[in-house]
Amino acid sequence: VNEHRTSAGHPRHAHGSAALKIAMMSGTPVHEQRQIRSSTGELRNLQRISRQRSKGQLTISLETAMRVSKGELSMDEALEESGYDAS
Repeated sequence: VNEHRTSAGHPRHAHGSAALKIAMMSGTPVHEQRQIRSSTGELRNLQRISRQRSKGQLTISLETAMRVSKGELSMDEALEESGYDAS
């Protein structure tokens, strides 16, 4: 995001008005989707979250964590698919 001249003439901490100016600026159209590559740390964090959400009963696989990171599954769906029953 090009933030050039978004705070011109405003007090130093006028973040709201700067954000509004940025939101109203025209952008460049996106014509293709980018490949999502989650880092090992991000995937491990999703596994950690799955352990927390399942109260230590299970950890989702790396493959399932990858699907969660891509938005193909929600964490609840991943837990259910992995055999966790929240009831």
